[in-house]
Amino acid sequence: MQEVRRRGAECVPRKLLRAEVGGVARGCQVDAKLRMDAGAEHGRESLLKNLHVMNGKKPSKTQCSKCSRTPCSQCALADAADDAGRLQENDVVSPSSSHPPLPAVDASTVSPSLSMSQDENDNDENDVDGRPAIKPQAASSAETQEPLLSASRALDAAKASMELPVQKQSSQVLSRKRERDEVATNTEDESSAALVLGHEEKRRRIAAAVRTILTTIGEDADREGLLKTPLRFAEAMLSFTSGYSESPAQILGSAEFDEDHHELVLLRGIDIYSLCEHHLVPFYGKCCIAYIPNGKVVGLSKLAKIADTFAQRLQVQERLTSQIADAIEEEIRPKGVAVHIEAQHMCMVMRGVKKSGASTVTTAMRGVFRSERDRRAEFFSLIR
Repeated sequence: MQEVRRRGAECVPRKLLRAEVGGVARGCQVDAKLRMDAGAEHGRESLLKNLHVMNGKKPSKTQCSKCSRTPCSQCALADAADDAGRLQENDVVSPSSSHPPLPAVDASTVSPSLSMSQDENDNDENDVDGRPAIKPQAASSAETQEPLLSASRALDAAKASMELPVQKQSSQVLSRKRERDEVATNTEDESSAALVLGHEEKRRRIAAAVRTILTTIGEDADREGLLKTPLRFAEAMLSFTSGYSESPAQILGSAEFDEDHHELVLLRGIDIYSLCEHHLVPFYGKCCIAYIPNGKVVGLSKLAKIADTFAQRLQVQERLTSQIADAIEEEIRPKGVAVHIEAQHMCMVMRGVKKSGASTVTTAMRGVFRSERDRRAEFFSLIR
């Protein structure tokens, strides 16, 4: 009993907790056991009350004299266990004389979910009255394997059904990739062929494409106002994209001069016109180019020509700015290059958001203009 008091209600021996005192203990045994296994406080209080009832007492709500808690479940449960043990030892109540034995229970009707663990089965092989403990019958091997086989077949069927769409999707991805590769190859071949085409052949091809566009949008390509439009557009497009046939290295290399000048050289207010590669509509603005010579200078007109060479291609403004700076840096090897472009894009004015007052500013810094703040500040102060 001292061991019970020391370890508390959770360590009460199973034989003691299940001691049969009259018919009441057997009636409340299962409920108390399930509540204790759940670990709920109200289960322990229920067990305490049942043990008090068995001993002819009422649950005390007064303060515990041992641990000063009101009420104390552990101390009261230990006291009740002591009382139950004494009643069992003194045979105050005879189980056989007060109540008839419980009827036998068919093992097949017992739910497997209520079966006890292996340790509990080892401790409770026989009940208090000597009858063997009820154990659920184990399912036969055939009954156990049949659901497993069915589940395995269902899993295999599900995997097979999932693999078919994956294989189909993979084949579609590979097919699209091959198509893209073929288109890219054909485009490269056509671009290479276009560089060697004569001027008249280019005009003819562009004019034929424009005539197709006109008829597609519902126009009469043979009416007086549109009769020569395909050829006019072809001439204009070849002029808009003449930068493809020009070499920046040849432009700058033809006008390089040795000069002992190490201060900033700036050319600002260069008009540029280009075509947006996304919509084939114009964007235009002003370009400023500055560089710090490193023993060589270049003709000023060549700076403007470099800007035009890259502008007369299908472009985006960011790439145009970088290409101008990179070409100057590679050809004349200055200490630094700075390019500033401010432009308006007709794709934002004629369509889309239609903001006519918006302008786009891009810069590209190389050399000392990128590494030295004073040089950058000097450049921006001069282009304002």
